[in-house]
Amino acid sequence: MVQVVSSVCVIAIAASVAVVSAWPTSTGNVEYSEVYVVAAGETFDGSLKTYQRSDITCAEQDEGGWRDAMLVDYYTGQLRVG
Repeated sequence: MVQVVSSVCVIAIAASVAVVSAWPTSTGNVEYSEVYVVAAGETFDGSLKTYQRSDITCAEQDEGGWRDAMLVDYYTGQLRVG
């Protein structure tokens, strides 16, 4: 029984390491000065880049609403992450 539990633990650890090592790295940075709207029917392909707002400063837990967002997806728009 101990051997079975040990084997399961080894498999679980190996699987978690494989997931961490397979995480993609950013291919560049993109800054927007306003919210980017993904229109209905449009597909936004992030191209594995890091996106951020150039005009926003951190206000801790004081959230500013949708106008401070990075992306707004209007219902049938699609976000592609890979």
